[in-house]
Amino acid sequence: MDYLVPAWHNLMEDWATTIPQIAFDDATSHMQLLQNTQNRVGLLVTDYQPQLMTKLNEMALAPSKIFSVFDYLQGINHLASRIVSLRDLNWPDDISFNYTAFRVYAVHKDKLYAKVTFDNQGKILTVQYANQQGKVDRILDFDSRGFISRERRLENNQLVLNTYYDEQGHWRLKHHLHSGEVEVNPDLPRFTKHLHYLQMKDLISEIVETQFINHLHKEDNLVVTMDDQSTVKNETFSRLRPVYSVSNWHPFKKTLQAIRSEANQGVFVDSEETSALLKKTYMVAIQTGVIPLFPSQFKLGHSQRILQQRIGVFVEDVDPNMLRPIIELIYQRLLKNPKGEALYLFAYTSEKEQLANQLIEELKDAHRGEFKLKPERPMLKRVVPDEQDETPELEIRVHRWTNNNDVMSALDKIRVVIDWGERPDSFLQMATINVGIPQIRQVGTAAIVNGKNGFICENMLQLPAALSYYIDNLKNWNTALTFDVQMLNQYSEENMLKVWQRVTAK
Repeated sequence: MDYLVPAWHNLMEDWATTIPQIAFDDATSHMQLLQNTQNRVGLLVTDYQPQLMTKLNEMALAPSKIFSVFDYLQGINHLASRIVSLRDLNWPDDISFNYTAFRVYAVHKDKLYAKVTFDNQGKILTVQYANQQGKVDRILDFDSRGFISRERRLENNQLVLNTYYDEQGHWRLKHHLHSGEVEVNPDLPRFTKHLHYLQMKDLISEIVETQFINHLHKEDNLVVTMDDQSTVKNETFSRLRPVYSVSNWHPFKKTLQAIRSEANQGVFVDSEETSALLKKTYMVAIQTGVIPLFPSQFKLGHSQRILQQRIGVFVEDVDPNMLRPIIELIYQRLLKNPKGEALYLFAYTSEKEQLANQLIEELKDAHRGEFKLKPERPMLKRVVPDEQDETPELEIRVHRWTNNNDVMSALDKIRVVIDWGERPDSFLQMATINVGIPQIRQVGTAAIVNGKNGFICENMLQLPAALSYYIDNLKNWNTALTFDVQMLNQYSEENMLKVWQRVTAK
């Protein structure tokens, strides 16, 4: 069986206040590939993940086997869940509850006593207790299976102690965050080699070694996400010569430097560019297999069905000093055809979304009175147009992507995408190929080929010609579409499974 080791560090947060943000994970993508092709896959979870079952359900993942380090440490050996209600917790007799749409506030003697946060399935996620001064000094984390999993203690708004419990309420581990040391409950039957550890990584590495690795079979494969934030020591995995998985969605360069002289079975990468970086860095010969994290799913866009030609600009990894002239160039083009063309700026993060809006404001200031922005929504009140006002109305939009469907929907009516970043965005490349639209770049890539499904500009001066190449010439645009279809065949699930089998073959 193939066992995947993901880099799942983040916990589920208050879904009502969390800002949605697009994210990709190689282990998740690989598991979906194996599931879709009817292959059994196991999962080794090394991080504390009390909402693991909820996460797996949301991602529609069903591993054949799961080994969770913290499940072992906390004495949990089942996946069954039960419901814990608000009234199951211990409260003062005269407590009162204020219910809101997203959380519950417990009030005692006219003071906030606790705040109860729920996950998006209505299960209790955390309970934060306030002291007499109104500051949070204690947080209970609930496992989605229905028990108090961890208690966090705070002093002066700083975490000082994490205590981990079993289902019966016995403490199993205490992690002192100032020193990093971990103590194991000496009154329970021994489940670790020692009762004291200098750091949590020592304990987790021990459990991975004794309770998981020692039970692997000869034919099993271990596919480890290369990750600088790993909770397991590098040597715990590297001595097995595993298959590694590397993508730009997880920081990996420190780990790469640490293990670059050690042999491995192979490496899965998210792009040819990542593969080239690894081969340049490794001191030993390695074999790589490219498996994009965004699956091949040809969904032809509908830009050819609308009269308006929409130009997309990806702002996430581009220097603002480069974005300004790009926006200015497109602005000059929009002025000549204000009804027939539009500009859409795309970002992943809220910071870049704010930057894009700032650049639009700068454009308005630089060309004050020369144009006006088309409203996002039609006005409810009917306004009599000023027939003497000949100021062109331009459609310029900013859109932040938060998930896969959001991206595909946004690209559906885009005619061409400009990504001026020096480092190619592997997800954006696959998304544009899936929709069948060309990219304009300043640096060529293995997936975007000049004159085929993209235009590689030597400098900014070529950008107007590149836009004209695809917007003003339907033949060139159709050529890009045809080439994208050929690229998608290369990245089909059938072919990706062959790559998987080649790299994992022993």
